[in-house]
Amino acid sequence: MTCPVQACPIDNFFEYVPASPLPCFCASPLKVGYRLKSPSFSYFDPYVLPFELYVTSSLNLNPYQLAIDSYFWEEGPRLRMHLNLFPPANNMHSNTFNVSEVRRIRGIFTSWQFPGDGFFGPYELLNFTLVGPYAGSMYSKFLLLFRLCYLFLFFFK
Repeated sequence: MTCPVQACPIDNFFEYVPASPLPCFCASPLKVGYRLKSPSFSYFDPYVLPFELYVTSSLNLNPYQLAIDSYFWEEGPRLRMHLNLFPPANNMHSNTFNVSEVRRIRGIFTSWQFPGDGFFGPYELLNFTLVGPYAGSMYSKFLLLFRLCYLFLFFFK
């Protein structure tokens, strides 16, 4: 099925969810920079699906909500990736995550709450940048406050 280009805003903040169960579902993804620091493989293609299942189950998301935008090997060897996390496709047609869901997902990444996996190895969060509809004052102020509280708790234990 070919989705009409004009049905999804062309501002680079919204895109069609590649594996959505709803045809032509357009949403704004969270963009995550991620790096596997010492994976147990040197060729990633056969492990894309198991990796996607590992990440989505760790985040309590449906598998279709993750799309690996790109990946490439770095010296080390380390596998650098750009991940797109999409809000769920539902009958409400909400095409963005709400603030609490952004906070929950970001908290899992920043607190290294992913369950250990000897095959994929440890990871590094490279970036979790809020752009487009997530860059609005509601998201930014809330996450700034969250970051300040985290730093306060870290330094004054």
